[in-house]
Amino acid sequence: MKIHSLVIGLFSTTIMSLSPFVYAYDSDVLAFICDSCSYDEAKEMVKSKASPGSQCKTGDSGMTPVEETLCYREAVYSAVLNQSSGALWGFRLSQSKQGDATGAMKLQVEEHQHDQTIEEVIRNGVQYTQDLSAALQNVASEVSSSFSSSTEYEHWLSNQTETKHSAITQANTSPSEFSCNESSEYLAVKAITSGEFRNRLRAKINSAYSDEDIELNGNFDDAEFTEFGLRLEKKGTRVSINWDNQRVDKTPFFTFSNPDLLATKNNQKISQVAFRLSPSDNGTSISLDGTKTHLSRKYWVDMKNPRLTPLELSPCAVEALSEVYGTASVSATIDNGSDNYNPMPGKESLFLGEAPEEESRGKKPLCEAHYSDRLGDYVISIKTFC
Repeated sequence: MKIHSLVIGLFSTTIMSLSPFVYAYDSDVLAFICDSCSYDEAKEMVKSKASPGSQCKTGDSGMTPVEETLCYREAVYSAVLNQSSGALWGFRLSQSKQGDATGAMKLQVEEHQHDQTIEEVIRNGVQYTQDLSAALQNVASEVSSSFSSSTEYEHWLSNQTETKHSAITQANTSPSEFSCNESSEYLAVKAITSGEFRNRLRAKINSAYSDEDIELNGNFDDAEFTEFGLRLEKKGTRVSINWDNQRVDKTPFFTFSNPDLLATKNNQKISQVAFRLSPSDNGTSISLDGTKTHLSRKYWVDMKNPRLTPLELSPCAVEALSEVYGTASVSATIDNGSDNYNPMPGKESLFLGEAPEEESRGKKPLCEAHYSDRLGDYVISIKTFC
């Protein structure tokens, strides 16, 4: 099985494909799911999601005026399964005035009775989708974890449980020995960027998934995951089940339950790292979910957006980022003072060789720091003490 996606575009000077529907095979029956919908609502769903694409002849020069372009559209067969009632409606979508200009063609949607094999593939495919979603949710719940110390984090990485000795050692650490290793933002950045963390997560996911009873059995001859959803084959019949409105992907969360060591009283917030688990032909794909990942409520997806003004992070988060990406590119001072974090003890300056004039007068200026990866690609911009 393999992942398949189609890219629609200009294939030659004579043929152009115009389809809003780009992630399924042309010959597939396109199946959609609704929680509870009427026949008319199902009909509108296929009109918006499964409208036939077109191939238009533009002439040898490719300069034929649009109004003279001749277009042809193959019929599309579709279906909608109402999960509440079990009703399954079939449709045939076609265009009138074949061989006419695109603007003259009109979409036609007719009721269509699919044969028993297609109906069985759709119903079994939807059930498999539900089973797969439940299995991934179990996996996400199994691998999720919470860390209140670097010891717990390190033991998770090494697949160990915290011993009494290690807990006592941590408790006896001198408060004067400041280390970013106990910073929640520092640990969260490590979880985001560490190959070791991702590798350990994958091992835990594979182990948890192997315990789930999720098999294709004999319901299908072949199956593959596409950007459209799930493509199934049975006795030469091919059905693509759309996952647009199905929450098949699941999210394990890793919570760093203590506020950052350098956070001020008005910034006592936790940090959280989230990953998206998606089914794939080769197992389960893992990707960072920046919309749910945050450092003291500053979301990763926003900090990665170069068009937004930078958000302030702990100096310990800066230390973690610098360990991964090297020295940041730093802009001029953009602000003075911080209500969110205290400076790192024993470190006069994070980026500047000597304390700037404003700092000598008792102020701690803030700078923008921009990080790039080893290939030179932009990663993230933040605001922190200079």
